[in-house]
Amino acid sequence: MYRHLMLSAGALLLAAGAAAAPVELKIPQKIDASAPDIGLPQQPGARHYKLAAPGMDPVIGWANHDPKMTRIGDRIVVEWTCHLGDENGPGQTIVGTVVEFDPETGAPLNTERLQYTSLTPAPLPVRRRSWKFDPERIDEYFSHGGLELRDGTLYFSGRLLAIHGVTDDLSISLNSHHGIPPSVPAEHWRDEFDQKSGFTNEIVWTFLNFRQRWKVEGNRLIPDSPGYVDKRLPETQEVTKGRFKQLAPLPGWQHLPLLADAPADFLSGLKAPAEIRPEIATRTLPPRCPPGKLHIAADGNNGLAHYAEFRRPDGSTVAIRDNLKKRGFYYAAEKEKAEDYYPPAEETNIPGEAMPSAGNLPDGRAYLIANYDYRRNMYILLSKDGRNFDVARFVRGARLRAKKGIGKLNRPSGPNYFRSMIVGKKLWIVYSISKQEIGLTTIDLDSL
Repeated sequence: MYRHLMLSAGALLLAAGAAAAPVELKIPQKIDASAPDIGLPQQPGARHYKLAAPGMDPVIGWANHDPKMTRIGDRIVVEWTCHLGDENGPGQTIVGTVVEFDPETGAPLNTERLQYTSLTPAPLPVRRRSWKFDPERIDEYFSHGGLELRDGTLYFSGRLLAIHGVTDDLSISLNSHHGIPPSVPAEHWRDEFDQKSGFTNEIVWTFLNFRQRWKVEGNRLIPDSPGYVDKRLPETQEVTKGRFKQLAPLPGWQHLPLLADAPADFLSGLKAPAEIRPEIATRTLPPRCPPGKLHIAADGNNGLAHYAEFRRPDGSTVAIRDNLKKRGFYYAAEKEKAEDYYPPAEETNIPGEAMPSAGNLPDGRAYLIANYDYRRNMYILLSKDGRNFDVARFVRGARLRAKKGIGKLNRPSGPNYFRSMIVGKKLWIVYSISKQEIGLTTIDLDSL
């Protein structure tokens, strides 16, 4: 879409019409997809590592995506979704590994000898997704979720889901990904993908919640409790009003103990709030928006998806969003207090797509990690006031044509879906490469 754009800061502002946006790109360079390093100066002090890729270990599947980080002492737990080749395909699980680092410098120490652990039981044997769904039966189960620190204890909080059915309403699809029960009128439901009529947005059903306690021993994740489910799988699911489909049984999950029967110490630990401080865990919750407005932009577009957040010196916060229906530039919204709702986001003049990451450096400056040119190039922006990003540097590019699969790009791609955290004297960034490999980049803070 913007493969051949060459944009100066002024041209970007005119192109995006972003005068009302709460953040602005103000750099002297031209961002050019065809130029070396997209026309930006190289970010010094950066090192790149490979954390996971097909063939590195039997636990790792062909598709690895959406990594997250949690810090426990002098260890960083990195986790991601792992599947055969289709994003959120049947049998998908979550895989985790433990990266040790030097507490003083923040340098990773064991990237050449990582160990991998599956954090959820596979709900069924892994298989490929289908473009056409059974008219009577749902059996596309997969796992999703992540680790959380609650009062210093590590818990996995996950869900058993299934992608079944498609809709022409993107907001229904996005809401269902967040666990909001889909309400799909019959006229917006299909049992088969149909690109011509716009029925291309998958519908996600959430059936069970899964909880388990974990601990870190050395450089490995070890289960510290059984896995518990909050209820039993129902026999049927109403997909549109008056239309029910049978749910395929799951013998393995049906025999997991119920959460209500878990020991008192397990349940009391779950009641502690999850720690979401940026030095502890990468933020994964959706931004706080008015009911029904999570995906709605100021221009009425309803494709806002992922987000990142940073603070300004005045204490206000800014959320940076990508837009799945209008790709090309990020959107942004600002609010004064944490308890406020974010207003609908405005289009900015910051080019990029897919999940950005953001935060604050120890000196208070805001940073934003974005990608450009079909997700092939990662770059970083810096701002002193959280409004004007006047420093832009190239971090890493890649052109990996991954194994084909539903939910994966059909062209060579690079670093995308970023999560970041300050670790010692370094900024850590984890990401997927073409939704197949998991990468880590560290940047020396004194080079920013």
